[in-house]
Amino acid sequence: MRIIVLTFIIFITGTFAKGQSTGIDLGLTGGFNISTHTDKYNYSGGVAFTPNIAAGYQAGLLVRGRFSESWGLQLEPSIIKLGARYRESFMQQEQRYYTDSWTRLVYFQLPLAAQYSIKPLVETMVGSVRTSTRYHLTGGLFGGYLINAQFKGMNYVNITGESLSKNKFSEDVTESYSRYDAGFVFGIGGEYDRTIGLDVELQYTLYKTYKYEGLEIREKNMALMFSVTYLITN
Repeated sequence: MRIIVLTFIIFITGTFAKGQSTGIDLGLTGGFNISTHTDKYNYSGGVAFTPNIAAGYQAGLLVRGRFSESWGLQLEPSIIKLGARYRESFMQQEQRYYTDSWTRLVYFQLPLAAQYSIKPLVETMVGSVRTSTRYHLTGGLFGGYLINAQFKGMNYVNITGESLSKNKFSEDVTESYSRYDAGFVFGIGGEYDRTIGLDVELQYTLYKTYKYEGLEIREKNMALMFSVTYLITN
């Protein structure tokens, strides 16, 4: 995480010192994601829930230095919400419960990625021309800091055999998670006239999300992100 932050400072300082002539893109980026965990969520009393997909979001800035027509290096300081959903039954104190709950993890992230892009040739009646649309591959690393973690939802219990008792809850579980996160990200996308871009990226955490030692659970974040980018300067 510290290495990525240091790289960010050097990158911004260097690119703005050289000015726009070096090929600097500045923009806004945002979108939604579907995420889950790679292992079970430790609830309580030996109960662990199997994660399903949950919806989230991401929004931030984009700073990209272009070294050539094909290669660039970009930073995307952003806020992202990840998590997982749980729908299953469990036993506790000799009583069977049903849960519809989810974890919500909000991070500040700083992805640092290389980008390779091409402008495909299109055949016309008078020859070949370059299109206004560029397609690219992106790959790199990210560091993250956990801002907040919530576990919320609804538990149901059948008391009389006929009626259900509902227990709505919301808990701050920030202390159950590591404050720091890091992993890799790669994806594909397109960009029209260096103005509007669409990207699909896969993000995967490299180490377990839980910070407590002694747990057999090795939960990690994994997300598929869909983003729209608008370049302010290019």
